[in-house]
Amino acid sequence: MKKLILSILALGVILTVTHAETKYEVGAGVNSAVLGVTANWEVSKKTEVFAGIGLGAVVGGRYNIDDKVRMNISYGTQGYGFIEKQYTSFSNESTIDIEHLHGANIGLDYDFGDKDGWQAGLAYMLTSNIDDVKEKYKKMGAEEVIGSSKGVRLTLAYRY
Repeated sequence: MKKLILSILALGVILTVTHAETKYEVGAGVNSAVLGVTANWEVSKKTEVFAGIGLGAVVGGRYNIDDKVRMNISYGTQGYGFIEKQYTSFSNESTIDIEHLHGANIGLDYDFGDKDGWQAGLAYMLTSNIDDVKEKYKKMGAEEVIGSSKGVRLTLAYRY
C-alpha cells in the first residue's frame, strides 16, 4: 500500500512539473544552493516547488502571499564550515577541513520585478547540522568551534 501511495504521489509531482511553467534563478543564499541555479515549477497560481544545484543543493516550496512577497520553506546546503586543525606531533603543521552544513529554512522573499528580475529575501535557519560538526571536532580535541545553528541569512537572486 505504501508503494502505491508513493507511486501515485511521484506520478502527480512528475505530471505537475512537466506541465507547469518553469522559471529559473541565479543567485546566492540558502535558496540558491549557496551559489547556484534554481529551477521553479508553478504548481498553482499561488504555489511553486523548486530545486537547485550549485556549491550545494536545495529543494523547497514557495507560497505567493501577493504579487511581490513570497513565503518559502526549503531544505539544503546552508553553507560551509572551515575548521583549522593543528598538528603538534613531529611537524608543526595545520590543515583546514571543509564541512558541509545543511538543514531546513523558512523565509520571505521580495520581488523587485514582476515575477522576473531581482529578488531579495531573508531566510531563518530552522535546523542545521552545525551542532553535530562542533561535537565531532570537540571530540577530536578542538578547543573552540565557532558557528551558530540558528540565524537569519540574506538571499539574493535574479529570476528569468
